[in-house]
Amino acid sequence: MPVTKLIFLSLRNIASTIFLVMASYSAYASTIYSVPFDYKRATPTNIYFSGKTEAEISRFCKTQSHASQADVDACAHRDFEKASAELLKRASEVGNAYKSGDVELEENGQPTAGPYFLKSMAAWADFRDAACYAETYALGEASSRYVEFWDCMTRITKALTNELSSPKD
Repeated sequence: MPVTKLIFLSLRNIASTIFLVMASYSAYASTIYSVPFDYKRATPTNIYFSGKTEAEISRFCKTQSHASQADVDACAHRDFEKASAELLKRASEVGNAYKSGDVELEENGQPTAGPYFLKSMAAWADFRDAACYAETYALGEASSRYVEFWDCMTRITKALTNELSSPKD
């Protein structure tokens, strides 16, 4: 066999091997749905939907007409932002009630409730975040990953908002 034919066959085998390696790598490449994410770094929806009125955004999110997956994700994220704002308002009211009650407790040398309320809220947020990451990652590589995550965050946040009551209630 001539040397040039051996070189040609060797080069063809090398090229075939490189092609197969590259093809197999791309088959297992990461997508935005297969890697961990940090929801705290997500673009706020007021930026995502900038230039749209509240009514336009509400109508769009309700109908999801001609919506891309990113649009659907942003609508779910928006629902969480609203639920989170409601919780922050309610938690502030409850926290202020504890703070007021703590004045008398402190004057009487008794332990105060406020710091424990704050500690419980931080622990609850850690729980919610971990529970929703677990629920979402269990889906595997799914295009509905972010919608599922935001829906979980919204559901758990609304549940706590509904359960929070003032210390005197």
